[in-house]
Amino acid sequence: ATLNATRAIALIASRGAASAATTMVPRGTVYWLGNALYVSLTNRARGLSLVASRGPAFAMPEASGFEPLESEPTADAVVDAVARAYATDPRKKAVGADVGRTRRADGGATDPGVVFAGLGDPLLRWDVVAEVTTRIRNEGEEFAAPISLYTNGLPPPGAPPPAELAATLAAAGVSHATVALNAADPEFYMKRMLSPPPYAPAYHPDAAAAIGDVEGASFGLACETVAAFAEAGIETTVTSVAAPGAADAAGVRELGLALGAMQFKERTFLE
Repeated sequence: ATLNATRAIALIASRGAASAATTMVPRGTVYWLGNALYVSLTNRARGLSLVASRGPAFAMPEASGFEPLESEPTADAVVDAVARAYATDPRKKAVGADVGRTRRADGGATDPGVVFAGLGDPLLRWDVVAEVTTRIRNEGEEFAAPISLYTNGLPPPGAPPPAELAATLAAAGVSHATVALNAADPEFYMKRMLSPPPYAPAYHPDAAAAIGDVEGASFGLACETVAAFAEAGIETTVTSVAAPGAADAAGVRELGLALGAMQFKERTFLE
């Protein structure tokens, strides 16, 4: 029988060398949006961060518990933080209780699962994403809930090519990816995604920090990553923010779907 998510992931802590009681989990490692557990791996951006792209007045809900990381967590710390959330937090203990498993009869997930996101771009630590996901999937015994990644789709210098990286993440068990494209052509992408925003972005110390190190980053690389995720079997969504002077949403949607994305989502801009 398939184990429900709470029972499955609770096994992780007992199998690792580190336990939730002994591993230091940096403040800011996890936060919540509804029943979805979000994991932050870094404050470092690569391209305009999702948080910054939402405008100067954007703020995470107070109930989310979101805050910038005090330091970057290890894989052990992330696994333990996730295990602790599933074992003790009512937001996870309640999911799936009606059917006692992670999926409804129609195949949909009752547990929205785990999302790698945060202030920075988790793809900068793609190896940690792969390790943590593998441990959750394999050590959690049939952990079937979604494991998702929110990113700009700009792998760091030294990372494998997008096709190889996407295959690694898919093999680890990443099921969904959301890529903030925000443009349908290279010129606009450079202006919107690879240049500091003309406003003070929330949570970042300054506008330059909101885009981070963009050496080697490009519109083409982001598009290649979208296509690679889709080709690897990761259910991919492309997004755009409806900012003043933003790219035409229809154009971004058309491009994303042509690259293999299954969905398009437009986000609001808060001034």
